[in-house]
Amino acid sequence: MDPLKEAYRYEPLEGEDAFRLLILQPDAGNEPLQCTLQTSTLGATPFEAISYVWGPDVRDHEITCEGRTIPVTRNLWTVLRHVRSDHPRVLWADSICINQDDRKEKEDQVAMMGHIYRAAEQVLIFLGADDAGHGDKVCSLLKDTQEIIKRGVEYASTSGNAFPWPKDDAPILKDTRWVSFNHMLEQNWFDRGWVSFSSTHCRLNNH
Repeated sequence: MDPLKEAYRYEPLEGEDAFRLLILQPDAGNEPLQCTLQTSTLGATPFEAISYVWGPDVRDHEITCEGRTIPVTRNLWTVLRHVRSDHPRVLWADSICINQDDRKEKEDQVAMMGHIYRAAEQVLIFLGADDAGHGDKVCSLLKDTQEIIKRGVEYASTSGNAFPWPKDDAPILKDTRWVSFNHMLEQNWFDRGWVSFSSTHCRLNNH
């Protein structure tokens, strides 16, 4: 990071449901990340929330915000480069939208995180870089599985029989793309406290 650049100065949040949004500016390639921050309230502004793994808590990368710099972790820097589009994108990312040097603000904003994620138009989950092409394989596998389930449901509804579960020798069960699916589940994102709690909560509600 350039020590000559001035650090971004956060203005205090006012109001119980106030929070910041990150307006990620368009660019491509190796152009530096540029953004602005704006204060909003829940339900007032459409936005997308980012869910990712912080990784090592070393903020040795930066994003330029209104001519000043905000230090970020390498993981978040990577996420923002992946989601940057050809138009400004309104996002919420905790380590930028929350003043990490203000303990009281951090406590208040962490208490709001559940509401923030629920208020988002969609949540962008970043599992990590995919140099081996597992992502495309998982997406195609899920698409094929969805079609199998759809046909099974249609068959069950017209025949009056139970859902026709695949036989042990069904090709889909031996598909090599399950290796990529298992690789996805091994990513650190699934070990996060929020994810583990949500998964447990869903299982409890389904029993």
